[in-house]
Parts: sequence; C-alpha cells; structure tokens
Amino acid sequence: MEYELTVVTTTYNQEKYIEQCLKSILNQKTDFNFKLLVSDDASNDNTRQILQKYENLFPNKLEVIYREKNLGAMKNFIETLNLVHTKYVALCDGDDFWTDETKLQKQINFLNKHKEYTICFHQTLIFFEDKSQKSVLHPINIASDLSLQDLIKENFIPANTVVYRWKYQKENSLISELKEDIVPGDYFLHLMHAAIGKIHYMDEQMSCYRRQPYGMWYLSSQLDKQNQFYDIYGEQYLQFFKNVEKVLKLDPDTFKPQKSWIIKESIIAYTKLKRAKKLKKLYKNEYKTNIKIFEETIASFSLNEKIFYYLQTNAIIVLKKGIRFIKWKILKR
Repeated sequence: MEYELTVVTTTYNQEKYIEQCLKSILNQKTDFNFKLLVSDDASNDNTRQILQKYENLFPNKLEVIYREKNLGAMKNFIETLNLVHTKYVALCDGDDFWTDETKLQKQINFLNKHKEYTICFHQTLIFFEDKSQKSVLHPINIASDLSLQDLIKENFIPANTVVYRWKYQKENSLISELKEDIVPGDYFLHLMHAAIGKIHYMDEQMSCYRRQPYGMWYLSSQLDKQNQFYDIYGEQYLQFFKNVEKVLKLDPDTFKPQKSWIIKESIIAYTKLKRAKKLKKLYKNEYKTNIKIFEETIASFSLNEKIFYYLQTNAIIVLKKGIRFIKWKILKR
C-alpha cells in the first residue's frame, strides 16, 4: 500500500496515555492513505501489550518498532524518523493526543494546494497532569503566514500540531544533520523545513499537549526546577543552537540571546548543584567568547558559591580580600 503521510510516535513507559494517543490518530478521517509508526523504547510497563493489541486491530495502518534496548528519547526519535520517506510527516508523542478527527485532512488539503509551504501547524491545549499550572491555548495572537526568521526568534510550533512536507527523502539524510546529543529535536525539524519553505498556522485547537512530571518541558516550566532542567539538558540545548547555525550556515550570532541565556542558567545550575566536571567543561568551551556572561553571573553568587566556582575553573575573579589565601590554604591541606 502506498502511504502519503506517516505519523511518528515515540513512547516509553506510557501505559496511562498511549491508548488515548493511538485512538486519536487511528480515528483520523482522510481521503488519503496514512500509517502510524510507533517506536517503543524498551518499555517495561504495559505499553507494549497495548501496542500489540492495536497492531492486531489495525494491521494495515499501524507499524510498531519494539526496541530491545533503551536508546533514550532523542536517539529513538532520530532513528525512527530516519526510516520515514513519505511525502508528509506528522508528529505526536505517546502522552499527547489529537482532538479533531479531520486534523490531518485539513492540513494536507492546505499543503496540497500551496506547494510553497513546507510546514502546517495549529493551536493546541497545553495542560499539566499534576494541575500545577492552569491549562493554556498555544500559540495565540500569531500570524497565519510565517517564515524562518520568525521561527528563529521563538519556537511557536507545538510538536503534536505539525505536518511537514518531508524533506528527508534519502537514506540517512536526517541522521547526517540531526545529532543525538542535542535537544529539542522537534524545533530542529521545524527550522530545517522552514529554511526551504513557508509556514502556515491554522487558528484551530485540534490537539492536547500533556505536561507531566517526567517530561523535559515540564521541568523547564517549573520555577523551582530550573537548576535541574539545565543540569540535565543545558549542554545539549546549547549544542542545539550551535548545530542549527552550522547546518543552515547562519551567522554564529544568530542565536546569541538564546545561547547567552543557556550559558548563564547552566553556570548557576552547575555551581549550585556542585557539578564540577560540567562547570569546568562549560568554562573551558565558553569563557573566552562569553566573559561578560560569566562575570555577571558569578557576581550574584554567595561567597561559598564563588569559592566553588573559583576553585573549579581557576578563573581570575575578585571576590574579596583573602580569596587567594583561601585557595592556597585548601591546596596546602
């Protein structure tokens, strides 16, 4: 069977959510053939049993990859998408779901009619599983026609709303650009497709985006978990922007505000959480070109934090009289 579109879903231990996700995709009403490709990253709960059940119910529509070893979210995402070469691709994580049965049809109708567009997306409802924050519609107050330059300023495209006119038609063409040591993968795909075509926004809420305590973007949305977020993802997030600049041959300062923010927050996280190796690596890679960010950030530290920073990086900073003596005394022990 020839498929015009592939929906890609990655999942790991999402037995509470995966059935709702599958139903919302498989119930799409379209006049074209599409398939759902799910990659299970070696789940050890009941996710696999649920997938097997639906695979038996929809043998011509659902294909499941059962990983024997856990690859990690990003590697699983990349390796799965690298297998896809249909004309169009849509995304929906295993804990998200769609709410409009005609979502895909509406988006493909638009893309078929407007060949100059490579991305079509819509509004979603972001809700927090633990009710830590109120639900919000996203995006709002945004133009219907957008470009790469708009997307460089901000990632306004929720992953579970997008349909791409898929550019990666050759074997391993995706892997050659998207590295597994960067995040976020969906923003990377948005930018790569926006570089070769226009973006269209449909002002309709046709999906729900779940944020739950184990997710990357849940951490980023919690004020008391910022250090945890940058401790886990800071290095990969910084490399993401550098990689995009390299692949698209952009000016190295294209993402300067974003990179500066990540460097600042990573310095804070690595210092407060005593991540000596990470702090040393960040200092070695970024200090010379981002001296001001380092100096302004450590100026806000407590004396103990400044001492830790100083001892790990050997940075020449003025803390107060006695800092060199403190260092000398510790080294003498």
